[in-house]
Amino acid sequence: SRTVENREIEGLAYPLHSTNLILDENENVLWKRVGYLRVGGATGLIGDPSGRTNERIALAPSSVNENSASIVENIRRIFNNHEQYFWKKGDKLHEIRIVNNYEWYSKLNAVDLVGQIGRHFRMGTMLSRQSVQSRLTSEGGMSFTEFCYQIFQAYDWLQLLQTHDCRFQVGGNDQMGNIMSGHDLISRLTKIKVYGLTLPLITSESGDKFGKSSGSAVWLDSRKTSPFQLYQFFIRVKDSDVGKLLKLFSFEPPGTIDEFVQKHQTKPELRIAQKKLAEHVTLLVHGELDSRKIEELELKAWRTDSMALKRGEERGCLMERKVSILPCNPVLPIYEGSLEALGKLNTSELSHLFEGATVCELLLEPGTTLLDLALRAKCFATAGDARRIISAGGFYINQQRATNIDEVLSTSTHILPNNVSLVRVGKKNYYIVKWL
Repeated sequence: SRTVENREIEGLAYPLHSTNLILDENENVLWKRVGYLRVGGATGLIGDPSGRTNERIALAPSSVNENSASIVENIRRIFNNHEQYFWKKGDKLHEIRIVNNYEWYSKLNAVDLVGQIGRHFRMGTMLSRQSVQSRLTSEGGMSFTEFCYQIFQAYDWLQLLQTHDCRFQVGGNDQMGNIMSGHDLISRLTKIKVYGLTLPLITSESGDKFGKSSGSAVWLDSRKTSPFQLYQFFIRVKDSDVGKLLKLFSFEPPGTIDEFVQKHQTKPELRIAQKKLAEHVTLLVHGELDSRKIEELELKAWRTDSMALKRGEERGCLMERKVSILPCNPVLPIYEGSLEALGKLNTSELSHLFEGATVCELLLEPGTTLLDLALRAKCFATAGDARRIISAGGFYINQQRATNIDEVLSTSTHILPNNVSLVRVGKKNYYIVKWL
């Protein structure tokens, strides 16, 4: 028998994020990749109400087609990386088969869908679904479009059963109602036994959806989240979450994961478990070259509170740590790294690393001095402030202190290979200057 995993297009550009990776890994390992993965090219025009408090923004067919192509590209890359880097057995894996439900809905008219399929659904059952109940009691209510979504997903399973003998359906646990609708429909129309399996949505210790806190997800498409940003996200996870996430996102046996966690607990400042998690996910999502690039992007970092920082400066012995440790609590992060490493980061990656930095674009004119740079980048309120603070040693270019306001900028000394200068004023005010 075959398996089909539900995946739906949401109202976003490339809607695969870190939680979707759990479903991809389930297909890779649990089902040994004999299944079909369904992309919602048709249902993306409707929108799944599950887990939402308001209606999704309607997308144009061209946007849905573009999203579908992006999803397929991401999925195939992840499955290819799994086989190349993680599949240790000798036998070759089956290629993942991806189907788009637009294939059958484009040949089905509304009368046939309602007349032949709709008659097998009962209003009482449809109204009892959690995704429907929560929306009916909300201020915005629920449209008919979203209400009938469960009919479409149910028919998808029936279609895949009839054409590909798919008897198992896998999805996140927010898909329970839709999977049950498909199970009920198939039970009414056939005598074939079918089964649904749901996987838990990944949440942090606080219960927030993993990767979607504050309304922002960590995407699996490099056009939305760079490999560097993906690596950074996973290496920052809390100590209390890292063991669970290693079991969910890695292919390591439980005993090996326990060893990583024990080593981490012995020396938490080294973040051994987080580093293993970040390396694993980056390799799976982006492949070996990008993972190697991430390793090259390791910078030195210090993390401490302001009092410890002051004491460290007085003693001249600040604690040295890896880049990847960005604090979750309000402490003072300061980064120092090799110019070679900084020069390999693009503007987006620098902005992510030096979160809160001001980004500006400037035209490099002959004879531009440090003072000109500081004023044009609006590092200081007045020219007098600029002269005073620069001369006092509070101005840095690419992590190197610069005190001569009349020094002329040169491409070899002040501008990195990526055509960027990283400017810092004081201990924590960063400016990313992109030269035109």
